[in-house]
Amino acid sequence: MEAYEVVRVFVNKAVVPTGPRRRGNPGYGSLRAVRLLVVDSTPLVDLYDMEAEWGFTGRGPFRGFKLHTAVNQLGLPLRDVVTAGNRYNSPLLPSLLEDLEAEYVLADAGYDSAADRKAVRGMGAEPVIAINPRRGGKRRLKRRGLLRKRYVVEQFNGLVKSHVLRGCWVKPRGIAKKASMVTAGLISLNTTAIQALLQGEPSLKTVSRYWV
Repeated sequence: MEAYEVVRVFVNKAVVPTGPRRRGNPGYGSLRAVRLLVVDSTPLVDLYDMEAEWGFTGRGPFRGFKLHTAVNQLGLPLRDVVTAGNRYNSPLLPSLLEDLEAEYVLADAGYDSAADRKAVRGMGAEPVIAINPRRGGKRRLKRRGLLRKRYVVEQFNGLVKSHVLRGCWVKPRGIAKKASMVTAGLISLNTTAIQALLQGEPSLKTVSRYWV
């Protein structure tokens, strides 16, 4: 994980400048000037691993594991955790945010808890977490419009599973080996982002073989 941390720091500090976007710079678009973290999980289906567990998503039940990720506004992974499929998302948020920097943290209603909002504020960021209707009450979500930016993590989930990992997590057995393989794939994605930076390319897509 030490190599991952080096790549993470380089990507977050250098690839994503904190200053405002220069006029006329094709760059990465209007998200560049605001530092975001977007948190989500995605299923890693594996029907035959002995350590796999049944979990649920918006599309229904699955058996396997979960990839929990915090990505920045460019959809580049800054931290990941692989768990069994039956783990809830909410308790993992504090560990995903540890030592990271952001102005806003975006998440869906699965992270709607007092502990998660406290963790976000503890890092000096503002939580933009969708309200879970099951929790009741008459709460109102501030900066609701920022939730539209959650598409970056949804794009990341599709990209990393379809074009980077390509189902490779089913080959090794056991969660430890799977986590190592998945993390290696995320390092490769961030390394490509560094390559784009060093080549002076305006877009990660220009040099990334994963965007097809």
